[in-house]
Amino acid sequence: MTQRLQNFLWQMTVAALMLLPVCSQADGLLRIGLQLHNEPQTNRPCTANGQQDYLSTCLVMDSLMTVFARHGAKITFEMGLGNALSTPIWGGVGVRGSAPYMVLHPEVVHIGTHIHYPADGVGFRDKFCPPYLEDNIAEASLTYAQYALSADRRHDTMVAVTGQEIRGVCGLWSRNLNLRWEPALSATGYEWVTGWNNMHPPGGSTGGHAWATSVNPWRVGHDLTNDYKGGVLDSYYNGAMALLPDGAVSGRMNPNENVSFALVDSLMQENWLAGDPERINVCYLTVHDYEFKSGGGIDYAEFRAWDSLLTMLDDYVASGQAIYQTMDEMYQDFVAWEVQGNISYPHNGAFEARDTVVYWTSPDGHAEILEYNLCWSPLSGSPSVGDGQDTTHYRHGRYAYRFGSDVTLRGIGSSTEGKHIYCVVPPDTAVEFRVWCHVEGSAQPLLGIRWYASPDTTPNTPHLSEVTGASTDSVAGDWSLITLRAEVPANATALRTCLYKLGSGLLWYDDANLRYVSGALETPVLTIRPVSAEQIQLRWTSISGASVYRIHYDTSSDGSFSSYLSVAAPDTSAIIDITASPIMFYRVIAVAP
Repeated sequence: MTQRLQNFLWQMTVAALMLLPVCSQADGLLRIGLQLHNEPQTNRPCTANGQQDYLSTCLVMDSLMTVFARHGAKITFEMGLGNALSTPIWGGVGVRGSAPYMVLHPEVVHIGTHIHYPADGVGFRDKFCPPYLEDNIAEASLTYAQYALSADRRHDTMVAVTGQEIRGVCGLWSRNLNLRWEPALSATGYEWVTGWNNMHPPGGSTGGHAWATSVNPWRVGHDLTNDYKGGVLDSYYNGAMALLPDGAVSGRMNPNENVSFALVDSLMQENWLAGDPERINVCYLTVHDYEFKSGGGIDYAEFRAWDSLLTMLDDYVASGQAIYQTMDEMYQDFVAWEVQGNISYPHNGAFEARDTVVYWTSPDGHAEILEYNLCWSPLSGSPSVGDGQDTTHYRHGRYAYRFGSDVTLRGIGSSTEGKHIYCVVPPDTAVEFRVWCHVEGSAQPLLGIRWYASPDTTPNTPHLSEVTGASTDSVAGDWSLITLRAEVPANATALRTCLYKLGSGLLWYDDANLRYVSGALETPVLTIRPVSAEQIQLRWTSISGASVYRIHYDTSSDGSFSSYLSVAAPDTSAIIDITASPIMFYRVIAVAP
């Protein structure tokens, strides 16, 4: 538990890095991966065909690894509990395609966890032998402790089977809003989670896994959804878990979806055009191991199809547009980008995803809903004809946001379907809001940052105060980079960004981003170890120039860091008494004189 907690605490420090500005590590590349689901209820050791089922999955994985290695492509194997329980019985290093075998080939495959728990549906409950106690409890009756214990047990099983730390997971969302999957996963030791938006084509038929238009990872805050398949809808940025969205391709290789290479190629173009040159861009396809099985055997035609598909995707890599990665590599690149002070806020800062329902039509005429964004909503005034997403002028991709009337936009959404409504920010820091703009006539750009006491509020909650301004930082052609820097007020824990237009004329905004620029020197690397049943010891790395270290902590499960203790430099450790009340999150910040 100590190692997992240490990993979690380090992840939390990364989530709130406040470094002095340096060059971003964003490279404009589209990172392409494959998420291969191994369903938790399959490959179980207690069923009559368990061994055959398990070994056929190993054969599928070995064959896929061979195909992907030939292209330099990579797989993220989301291992189910049944597969993990069977591995010590039937799998080992000598069994090609087993978890121990995959661990020896990190250049091709990385292992994550496919939990799919809890869900009161066939295949997800009462399927293990013997089942864990919480597996017999209806989802509506589960306590948070039971819920978190289930995640912890499954994580421990995966670690024991692979002999390595498992950082990524797919599926712990719940329809019971009292079961907060974000802190449950974080406390267990997971650092990133994959998405499952549960989008539906028109007409209400079931859609694929997550046909979203977003390709930029972000850190998920308070989950607002009442559907575990829609667990990526959140109310604020800077939660503990990094979400890796799948772009517009996931689920499209399922044979039941009448997939064609032209379809995947078109969707991949959507991903490429939706990318943001200032951020990390990711996408992945999602398949299941059973899709490569047929009539009790292996469907080798499916492997040949994937070989041909990868040949097509190789063109993106060869052209310098994309690279192949596992999802753990995507996460590591995202963290490296964050370390430079960058924040994945506001959502849809490049304006490439539409503000309302996004319809997309495939080459064969099939239309579907891609995503419900609702993330740049009017704050005041009435839009004029032509306002909104526009192709007349744009800095990159396909769109910028056009202002013809005096309408204020803010990076928020509705209280039930929004994304990044708020951005949680720590005290003693300063942020910089950066947006590119193109002006015609006498229009003038103006940026705003509104401060809030809490991130857990509704979109119409009154703000504490607002700072506005617009300084021209640089000019590139007919586009100017304008910035607004502001220190976080002492009574504020969250912000929202606003865009304004002053004067007559037209104005276009594109590529809006937020970053930390000053205040704290740095967030040191933090470790923790138990001293006794009543005390723990925190230790952190020394930061040159620090006069004091602030230990921020929170006694609730949302990680909002409501209080802090001060330790004068050069001391780099502290003993914390945990008997009075459980302290769930820690972060240490080095502060300059």
